[in-house]
Amino acid sequence: MIERGMLRSEMDIPDLPPVLSEEPVMFFSDVFESFQTASHQAGLSEFWFDIGGHKLQLLFAGQSLVERVRPALCHLACEPAAKADLSIGIFDSASTGVNPPPTPWGPYDYLDRGSIRGYNTERIRCAYYIWSGVLAMLDRERNQAVYWLRDADLHPMYLTGSPLLPILYWWMEGKGSQYVHAGAVGTAEGCALLVGRGGSGKSTSTLACLESELFFLAEDYCLLEIEPTPTIHSLYCSAKVDENSLRLLPHLQPLAENAPVDDVGKSMLFLDEAYGSKFVRSLPLKAILLPTISGKRDTRYRPTTSIHALRALAPSTVFQLPGGGRQAFESMAVVARNTPCFVLETGTEIDQIPRVIGNILAELGT
Repeated sequence: MIERGMLRSEMDIPDLPPVLSEEPVMFFSDVFESFQTASHQAGLSEFWFDIGGHKLQLLFAGQSLVERVRPALCHLACEPAAKADLSIGIFDSASTGVNPPPTPWGPYDYLDRGSIRGYNTERIRCAYYIWSGVLAMLDRERNQAVYWLRDADLHPMYLTGSPLLPILYWWMEGKGSQYVHAGAVGTAEGCALLVGRGGSGKSTSTLACLESELFFLAEDYCLLEIEPTPTIHSLYCSAKVDENSLRLLPHLQPLAENAPVDDVGKSMLFLDEAYGSKFVRSLPLKAILLPTISGKRDTRYRPTTSIHALRALAPSTVFQLPGGGRQAFESMAVVARNTPCFVLETGTEIDQIPRVIGNILAELGT
């Protein structure tokens, strides 16, 4: 059994034999073959989504994981394409009766954030989350991935809110786009990215815009395309809210009545059904906002530095993603340097927040 204290970085592991270059490819092929076996036994369901202009095909062996993955992506559903840009096979062992091959690594190969020593190469990406029993793998050369879980009934709620996160993060990074932990709202001409650590008011400020004229892209994670023009793409239509946020945002209370609640007391909401008309798939990035709770009545804003914005954005993004590191930080640094940044001092009159964000975007010429 692997204990938490055994997870480590590359610098901490003892002198171990190198992983041969063909081993990750062979293991991926074996795991994908297990998915194919599971789909033959349990049946195959297919769903298509458009994320940042890329056609994503999800293939489910059986039905057990469909409603644990699909809801957060349903606002991006699209018609099947002639060919998928990325195809992901998804299965669990409890419902299909099919197990993947035994993991070929040992206890000292478990690194931070699910990474496995020697199994993250130029071609193959791999993460294994021991406590949730989730294995995620991507073959960049084939544009093919596999997502396995021991038991669909044990699928963590946070992964239902942001499904397939490691696979999409790895694959989109190879396409010049970066996952960012931030909210995003805007007008038809451009959007603001709302960034900050827990308790800053980021989620409340973002969700307050659902009842305004602003469009909505994300509450928690979104996709930042760097070139040719910084653009934000919607990823998930989910939102996590606590009791305090629901008191401040009474328009969300009907959605929370039957919503599941996680172990820290946050309700998982899916916004598409009630606010589908507010969602847009993509908008150019015009501003980065750093919400902070002022305690005063009125919401105000003031300019801030790109360094301040990067300090708010980068840590929560990099430290939550498997393999997140220098490339992610450098991408966000470039965008922060070239985007107007503001501190958003949010007041107690919540309905002022979307109006002030709209004013910022208007003053920037959107």
